[in-house]
Amino acid sequence: MTFRTSAGTKLYVSAIAPGAFTGVAFAALDWALVGLVENLGSFGAQFDLVTFTPLAERVVQKKKGSVNYGQISPSIAIDDEDDGQAICEPGAESDNDYYFKIELQSGTVYYITGQIMQWMINIGATNDVTKVTMPIEITRKPVKVAAA
Repeated sequence: MTFRTSAGTKLYVSAIAPGAFTGVAFAALDWALVGLVENLGSFGAQFDLVTFTPLAERVVQKKKGSVNYGQISPSIAIDDEDDGQAICEPGAESDNDYYFKIELQSGTVYYITGQIMQWMINIGATNDVTKVTMPIEITRKPVKVAAA
């Protein structure tokens, strides 16, 4: 059994769409590192439950409905000189998809397409780091590329 911590995970962004939604096409993009990311959250397939109950059977039939790939919600310490953050900030005002690369400590990569839903600044208290939260609603199935 092998497991790793999340330490070393990196988040990258691109405002340019890949030519296709494949690992090779995503890898060819120019990526900007989003610096000072503290937490990304979780994502993955979640299906809606569809039910139907035939009168004669009285048994609820269950099937998977539409799929939602979720949301990541990075918590980031604000750095006005960070190239990745500079690409992300206007995304909250845009209807365009943005493209993200999550690189795990193991070398496994997830490519995510999503809409940046907000750029919310959290000033906090005296001993807090000034941060921004940037929820990203995932709009396509993530593309996973295993570590080489």
